Amino acid sequence: MIAHSNSYRGVPCVRCGEPIPVSAKVVSLHDEVAHREMHASHAFTARCRLCESESVYVIKHVQKFFGEPRNRISRRTR
Repeated sequence: MIAHSNSYRGVPCVRCGEPIPVSAKVVSLHDEVAHREMHASHAFTARCRLCESESVYVIKHVQKFFGEPRNRISRRTR
């Protein structure tokens, strides 16, 4: 029997280290940059689902993570 492992691409949060999943558009751009070996820097913003910190990330820092992306923690409003 073959076990199927789920994986997704993302970047580690600069504040807490939690993996942040990236959009399909960022994955596509990452693949294009890797395929063409372009030296131009590409950046995007992402918000951590755990600590809610938002930062700018470089496309070359996208990596593969195993498992399921963490669900966003909803804040309780009063």
